[in-house]
Amino acid sequence: MPHLLLSRLPQMSYPFAQGDYTFLACLASASDCSQLLWVRFCDIDFFLIAYRKDCKIVLKAHKQTAPTLTHVVQGALAVCKQAFCDSVLADNLATRAPKSMQSSHLLDVSALCALVAQNLGKDMRLEIGFGSGRRILKLAADNPDTLCIGVEIHRPSIEQVLRQMELQNLHNLWILKADARALLECLPSNCLSEIALHFPIPWPKRHRRVFTQSFCAHAHRVLQKGGRLHLRTDDEDYFRESLELLLRLPSCHCELGKNRALDVVSKYESRWLRQQKQIWDLLFACEEECAQKDDVHFGFTTDDVAHLAHLFGAGFAPSRHCEDGVLLAITALYRAESALVLSLCLGSVAYPQTVFLVISGTTAFYCPALLPLGSNLVAHEWLKRRER
Repeated sequence: MPHLLLSRLPQMSYPFAQGDYTFLACLASASDCSQLLWVRFCDIDFFLIAYRKDCKIVLKAHKQTAPTLTHVVQGALAVCKQAFCDSVLADNLATRAPKSMQSSHLLDVSALCALVAQNLGKDMRLEIGFGSGRRILKLAADNPDTLCIGVEIHRPSIEQVLRQMELQNLHNLWILKADARALLECLPSNCLSEIALHFPIPWPKRHRRVFTQSFCAHAHRVLQKGGRLHLRTDDEDYFRESLELLLRLPSCHCELGKNRALDVVSKYESRWLRQQKQIWDLLFACEEECAQKDDVHFGFTTDDVAHLAHLFGAGFAPSRHCEDGVLLAITALYRAESALVLSLCLGSVAYPQTVFLVISGTTAFYCPALLPLGSNLVAHEWLKRRER
């Protein structure tokens, strides 16, 4: 993680700009000694956090808002290094981010949804949890006219696949680090010809699993007519429970298989084959087109902004509200003369989103932008109606 070590965080006059970076404000925590630097790079807002550790100040990207591309953070810290030169003790900026993590094919959920919307009607296929990437890399190489999408939460796997994409000169594969359940809910209806979910972790706590009743409903919605969902697992209970979830849909056509041979075998699957474990396949076919999902908007009126500024400008204590599987947790507040920033965890209890709410002047916005999820909208409305 790129960072600076400082003897102190100097007092600066904000805003100040250098190149594509504008530093808008420095905000102090209401509950500890940490501070936030509000940074704008082109049209991207994010925050650096400064906190004390072993008699030094660490300055790095706050993980809630860190840009997907690591070199954007490195550039912001390079500006800080020059501006704060008298207080800089050490840095690791000479160690460049892996070139693969600077790839334009590494997207966040919002950018991926925009890409999909621009390509509706084309052959688009999604693999969830691609691991070493054997399957999705071959899929992209063998189908140059297909838009292939891979979602993964394991950063080393993402880096490995991005490097292979560059070596193989693949331009039809897009990668993102995200929760697949949230991604499916965001995608437009009838956009995918295939969803592949091979060997998901069979979490004992079922709310942590990818394959849930909500996942099935959204998979059915985003698949094109004739599109298929392919679950492959070595866990018989997971296979049977997933089939039961699909059978709860209003209409369902499934094919079942056991120990089927595939052209591409992952490292994980190779291990089970050597151990002669049983492997089950569940293929769900979508037989109808679905209605488009409702648009979700997260607006603030001038009165909303004034109410929140008054409410949190007067005092702060962490709070948490949870109801019907929806969460709103307000965990921290940062203040400057020109702005307030609230740290929030909100949305679905199973996969909440952590964001900042920035209140500046007569405007308020989420950083990063809230995903268009129904649970996020419920939490947003709670926040606007919140009283002391």
